[in-house]
This record gives sequence, structure tokens and C-alpha cells, in this order.
Amino acid sequence: MIDSFTWVQAVARAGYFSRGVVYAIISFFAILASLGAASSKGSEGALATLLAQPFGIVLIGIMACGLAGFSAWRLIQAVMDADNHGHAPRALVVRLALLTSAATYATLAVTALTLAVSL
Repeated sequence: MIDSFTWVQAVARAGYFSRGVVYAIISFFAILASLGAASSKGSEGALATLLAQPFGIVLIGIMACGLAGFSAWRLIQAVMDADNHGHAPRALVVRLALLTSAATYATLAVTALTLAVSL
């Protein structure tokens, strides 16, 4: 059922890319913190740093859309069983974890939008 929806693949890919960018920024600051050059930042700190860059508001808007897309993909995986986990107890735990991931990334997307709008 999911294979026929190419828009779902585009949303998922944009989401994975946005997630990777957030983690790359966090990793960069973690490396700097370990060298003593900066303090470590979490997800919100990484987004705030991205916002301070030239065209930051545009970048944050794109990131928010990508993170919302990733959240939507996780929701599709959990609800529609896109990965064919099934309905066994262990599969339901995996699908619950996917649903939790969807909520987490939706929160991060809302945080990004809130940062962008607060300027």
C-alpha cells in the first residue's frame, strides 16, 4: 500500500535529511565542547545556532518542514505498519516506539517553528 505513494518517500527523505543536519550540528558543538572551545548544545541550541546564521529563518523553516515530514513518516510507519512489523507483541512495541519518535520529532519541528516565528 505504501509503495504506491511516492510523496511519502519524498517526505521521509526530507525528514531523514533534516534529522541528520540537526544531529550534525549537535555533534559539531559536542566536539567543540570536548576541545574546550564551546559549550555543548542540545537540539534546541543547535536550532538556535542555525537561526543565527545568514538566512537562518529560511533554514529553520526548511528544517521545520523536514522534521515535520520525518514525524509524519514515523507516524505512517507506526499506524499503517509501513515496515510490515505485524501485530505480535514485540511488533507492537516497535510500532509504539515509532509513534513516540513521531511525537518527539513533531515537538522538535514545533520548537523550530517557534524559534523562527519569535524573531
